[in-house]
Amino acid sequence: MFSLHLWRYCYFTQEKLADYLNVSAQSISKWENGLSYPDIALIPTIALFFNVSTDELFSLSTYTHTQKFTDYKTQYDDLKRKGAIRECIALCREMFLEYPRNYIVLSDLADSLISCYEGLDANHQFALDNHYLDEAVKLNELILSDCSDLNLKLHATLMLCKYYPVVNQKDKALTLIEHFSSLDSCKERLLEDLLEGEACIKQQQTNLLKLTDLAAQTLIHLSFTKGKNIPHLSIDEKIDFVLSSNKLYQLIIPDENYLYFHSSLARNHRRLAELYLAKHDLESCLLHLNQAFFHAKCYDDLPASSHYTSPFISLCEFDKNTYPNNGEVNECQRLYYMLTAQGLFDPLNKDSRFVQLIEKLI
Repeated sequence: MFSLHLWRYCYFTQEKLADYLNVSAQSISKWENGLSYPDIALIPTIALFFNVSTDELFSLSTYTHTQKFTDYKTQYDDLKRKGAIRECIALCREMFLEYPRNYIVLSDLADSLISCYEGLDANHQFALDNHYLDEAVKLNELILSDCSDLNLKLHATLMLCKYYPVVNQKDKALTLIEHFSSLDSCKERLLEDLLEGEACIKQQQTNLLKLTDLAAQTLIHLSFTKGKNIPHLSIDEKIDFVLSSNKLYQLIIPDENYLYFHSSLARNHRRLAELYLAKHDLESCLLHLNQAFFHAKCYDDLPASSHYTSPFISLCEFDKNTYPNNGEVNECQRLYYMLTAQGLFDPLNKDSRFVQLIEKLI
């Protein structure tokens, strides 16, 4: 297979190389995928462009099927499950040097950089200092531009829609979003009409669960979104929004076997504690803090996989490995950070009940 190993030096698009060689970008794509080969007369020119030897342009290794690449994926997935984000980044960079044209590695690297940016405290600051989010955006742009794998391109598009606004490129996000289908014609909704029997019911239940979570999370966003020309909500109104978010989960999961959504409820109860503290209602604040601890611990104690038991979603299951910890923290550690690192709950530092709760979280 013909392989362009220039990617270990810098990022180029197929179009840039095509312009330089006066060939089509489609031709270069075929070279990279082993569907055809460049004219022998172009080899020295290509090597000169990338400042490498002609030998280095050729590789007989089908890198996505080598044992080393398989070992890499196993190691990467294991580190990701453990929340070892910086180790993931280091591993991806190492693999990038050897497999610079492998879009799976590029996607893994971009995801790890974003995870570091979204991490707590030290990881987040480390990502800011090293401009990780800017790098992740560039990697996803590269995947979107050159990769032929539709799943990787879709994932890159979703990441760009989410993080373009963060790097002050909102217009690009709006342009990408125009290519997506509406909610009533998305893949999940269309599958309901195509599947039959139990598969159809499972899809319907999965959609119900996703839509419930979407509605619940939207209530949270509505209550805490700030900005110019956004209607101001009172503290009591915000409390109503968060309580309504919790009620949505309770409606769909009346048996309280929340599984993954213990995490959402833990964060919602912590938000309620903040709001009640702002009202100087210490008893309600402590009540919701204990609820936050309860749900955080329930989530952390979950087995690797479980089935929901609510009749509304009895065919749905939760695989904990698909929701890896971010920044090497579990939900109890995340709650501890939110209660101690930001100073919001300092007024409770002398309350014995709050001190006991903090001790449980350590």
